[in-house]
Amino acid sequence: MILKDAREYAATVCQSDETHFLVNGSSCGVLSAIYSATKQGGELIMSRNSHKAVYHAVELRQLKAHYLYPEMLEEGILGSITVDMVEEAFDKYPDAKTLVITSPTYDGVVSDIKSIVKIAHSRGVTVIVDEAHGGHFLKESGFPNSAIRCGADVVIQSIRKMLPAMKQTGLIHINQDYKYKENLRKYLEMFQTPNPSEILLESIDGAMHWYVEEGRDCYKEYLGNIKKLRTALQAQLKYLKVILPENVFDYDLSKTILSTKNSNISGEDLQKILSNQYGISSDIVSLDCVLILTSASDKNEDYRRILDAVLKIDEGLEKQLIQDKPDNEITRPKAYMLISEAVEKEKKAVPLPESMGEASAVYVYLYPMGIPLLTPGEKISERCVRSIQYYLDEGWEIHGLTKEREIEIVWEEYFI
Repeated sequence: MILKDAREYAATVCQSDETHFLVNGSSCGVLSAIYSATKQGGELIMSRNSHKAVYHAVELRQLKAHYLYPEMLEEGILGSITVDMVEEAFDKYPDAKTLVITSPTYDGVVSDIKSIVKIAHSRGVTVIVDEAHGGHFLKESGFPNSAIRCGADVVIQSIRKMLPAMKQTGLIHINQDYKYKENLRKYLEMFQTPNPSEILLESIDGAMHWYVEEGRDCYKEYLGNIKKLRTALQAQLKYLKVILPENVFDYDLSKTILSTKNSNISGEDLQKILSNQYGISSDIVSLDCVLILTSASDKNEDYRRILDAVLKIDEGLEKQLIQDKPDNEITRPKAYMLISEAVEKEKKAVPLPESMGEASAVYVYLYPMGIPLLTPGEKISERCVRSIQYYLDEGWEIHGLTKEREIEIVWEEYFI
């Protein structure tokens, strides 16, 4: 009864019709949602820049995935999933009745979920939104509208990222009209322990009460502090640049992203300087960008420390473009077979140069982004090999390769 009351309270706070607590991270919510809306061996449409949990659901459910590829913006980050992309996919793949979108992205880009939902529902398509990084998209917070209020069928949020809650905590919200409610409840019981930690449950409930009692005012102050920081940086930086992406539906200003494209250092260089010399950690690092994530609990002196550090670093830079870098575009490799088929095939580890033209037997991720450069069953292109080799040479962490930096390929006769 206590848990039921806590869930109903969370649903009220988040403006959801039905809410369940997640104690195995938002990943178990993603798995449960996709399982509930698809049949074994079915099809779905998904944004390519999805978290690996979405790909794991595709693998386990033996699904055929059709990808939506967001545009790479001039600022060096991926843009929104647009209504036109979705409509085109619906026309091309009429048997795919499930759509999975990540909004906001790791970089804070928000898609027009309300318009996408309207079109999807007119085609009989279920919309699942991975809103793991948007747990603070609450009413009166000042941040973008949550996909919950935009009519998505299922929305998954991580609580610990932007609200005062412990790791492993999350929420899954179900729209009143979602026709697979019973399926979702069943799979939540499968993917979560039947005996969840009371500490984690209390952490989620505490975060909900904190928002109602203190959070709204905290977030208003927080948003004001972020805007002041961004304005000060934009006015004084010479070589580094604060990213505010254009041509996107909406953007989460809590993601303060610094671009190094017009300087003589890389994103990784900037991250190391911030960490080693100023004690400032970064949430995400890419070739040209560093994401500094603040929170509603940060004080004025924290923002001052960030401002002073970034300006000091900027003073010592020069205007020089780093050459010979791979572009940040998401690759569109050809799929020889389904992910679920490839992982069951015989595998062989080979050096990267020898893998070109073969089918990958593994996921290859550039950490910490978690978006696969390759999934099992996809063709390993020359461009992909060059990109992976560049990242390795630059000291980046690549997940999916062997200790010898080889890649496992499908080792069977399948080219006819």
